[in-house]
Amino acid sequence: ALAHRLASNANMDDLPIKGIVTKVTQLLASPARSGPGNLNYNQPSAGVPQVSVLNLMGDNDLLIPYEGGTSGVFGGDTNFVLMSALESMTTWAAHNGCSAGYTTASCIWYEWTGNVL
Repeated sequence: ALAHRLASNANMDDLPIKGIVTKVTQLLASPARSGPGNLNYNQPSAGVPQVSVLNLMGDNDLLIPYEGGTSGVFGGDTNFVLMSALESMTTWAAHNGCSAGYTTASCIWYEWTGNVL
């Protein structure tokens, strides 16, 4: 969620972010703002420049729910609620002036258990 948060607060002066790649996370649905300072928005807003986003997620993650909701990564604080993966990408698409269409793909994860030479 940190990369999404940084991108949600991007600006040309203090935080010039052009793009992010995220793995296993999405935007927070709530709260809208959290933490100290001015750069504490959890979703992109009208004053934020366009940010390219590539998001990689699994739909069987037991810690970060693909369909959104609360997560144990927030220490049991149920005030922090994640958007679903597709809602998060639709939010970025709308912010960036893109169509709301998206592509999902299936893949198989292989884990190497041998020795590296």
